[in-house]
Amino acid sequence: MSKKVSLIMIICLSILFLIIIIIKGNYHRYNSYVLKSNIRKFISDKTYDDSIKLESLKFNNIPLLIDNSKNIVFYSLTPSESSLNPFVDYEANQKNIKIAFSSPIEIKKIDTVIYGKVIVYNKDRYNDYVFCLTKYPLLDIVFDENASSLKDITTKVFYYDNNVKSSFNFLETDGLLHILSGHKEYDLSLYFSSPSNNKRERNFIINNNSYSDIHLSSESESDDIVQLFINGENIGLFYISEKRE
Repeated sequence: MSKKVSLIMIICLSILFLIIIIIKGNYHRYNSYVLKSNIRKFISDKTYDDSIKLESLKFNNIPLLIDNSKNIVFYSLTPSESSLNPFVDYEANQKNIKIAFSSPIEIKKIDTVIYGKVIVYNKDRYNDYVFCLTKYPLLDIVFDENASSLKDITTKVFYYDNNVKSSFNFLETDGLLHILSGHKEYDLSLYFSSPSNNKRERNFIINNNSYSDIHLSSESESDDIVQLFINGENIGLFYISEKRE
């Protein structure tokens, strides 16, 4: 009798597990994707729809940066990678959305950026993104653009660097941002994210150089370069140096 009860419990738990998976699927989260070599033919029977948007995209649990204002996806590529076939996890803003990449993506040599295509689609509609593989780290600074002062704005900092062989190839932390004239230069002080008020400085390691208080400039000042994002929007390549006094 106890074996029968146990079997019934296992069946019930399995059914419950399947229901949870289905519910999560309807919440726009999917782990499946396809690779297509002929994207033009793939979308020939679908209508372009810019309202279909990616909300998140991860390769092997590492988030990619998505600029939805320009429909561009950025990934900081490890130089040793010769091809790209990661486990993909993503979320979209609509139900029953699938994702396709231009394929195959063979990495022969990393110069600055390698481009591909990402198609986000359902049965009859699609949206497309430019897929940028870059050798540079990605630095996204998120803050309230309506702040009354452009000095010492509390920010969230997202740092993506697959070139670094360490535990912080993706880092989410806090900081203070000082925007200089013309919005072409930024000073940033970096800190550990912490629920307490005791914050410790956090250094970024870029090309074996350590930075905690950094100066970002569009003018050449150093050999260290990041692909800079402000509130998720790609600003371009910026040079990193020590913060100016």
